[in-house]
Amino acid sequence: MLAMICTMTDNQSDRAFMLDLYQQFFRLMFFTARKCHLQQDACEEVVQESLVKLIQKVSLLRDMPQPVLAAYIVSATRNTAFDYTRRQSRQNARVGSLDDEPFSAGLVSDSPPLDDQLEAAELRGRLSSVLKELSKDDRALLEGKYILQYSDEVLAKMLNCKAGSIRMKLTRARRRAFKLMKAEGGEEQ
Repeated sequence: MLAMICTMTDNQSDRAFMLDLYQQFFRLMFFTARKCHLQQDACEEVVQESLVKLIQKVSLLRDMPQPVLAAYIVSATRNTAFDYTRRQSRQNARVGSLDDEPFSAGLVSDSPPLDDQLEAAELRGRLSSVLKELSKDDRALLEGKYILQYSDEVLAKMLNCKAGSIRMKLTRARRRAFKLMKAEGGEEQ
């Protein structure tokens, strides 16, 4: 650690100042990193990264009174620990273990099971036959909202009504569609 400080600065007085700062505040920096629930090796890395950041601000650190300097070092170490933790979580999220991979399952498919696909196809078929039996406004409302993804304002302009009344109109249109589906002999979904 001390060797790192010596190689980071060319100026002899900056080097001496940083060595003194390190010796004076090492325990405080380590304690601050440890409070972020880091392991021993992670705490050492955080302290090193903090020192690198502090070395870059040596001219600012020289002018600070002792209590402000201590608070600044604690803040820098805490922020570095948080950055370190975020960086580690991103790396862990990207790198998974072989246990997470579904290698033992053979071919992996992202599609739903065949039974679910058949049920969905049957439901779509029943729904499309029911849509033909609905009134023009109900059909336009349901298609506009759920297929074309129109906003309530656009639907209100299409049906010449207020945007606030679209929600109730949709509820009523859905009820009529479900009623027709039930009358056809299918169960209500």
